[in-house]
Amino acid sequence: MKSLLHWHPLTQQLEEAFEHEQFGFATDVYEADGEIIVKMHIPEIDPDKIEIDVDEDILRVTGSREIIEESSDRQYYQREIQSGHFERVIPLPREVDAKETTADYKDGVLRIALPIKEGKETARIKVKRK
Repeated sequence: MKSLLHWHPLTQQLEEAFEHEQFGFATDVYEADGEIIVKMHIPEIDPDKIEIDVDEDILRVTGSREIIEESSDRQYYQREIQSGHFERVIPLPREVDAKETTADYKDGVLRIALPIKEGKETARIKVKRK
């Protein structure tokens, strides 16, 4: 007799997440001095292998960490440092000026400063009587 497996949406989501596992870099997003600041802890990454794209209200950070070659002289007891391609997509809370965005990398921390666009053009339209 076969046992029945019960489908549950959360279980399926977790399974799909592990199938497409990505780096889980700790990230802070905050506003200061007219900018949205994104700080991401990504140690041991070559800054030349990091790409940053800003598209409207989305920040996309992609890159790669060198693949750790297997070595016969190492006996791992625990191995958690991931290598290979990574991608992090962050929704931005405000409209930013993509062309004035800056980024720097120091001590394993990527800091991206996205200047906030000052005020959207708005207009009040007077309704004319005809």
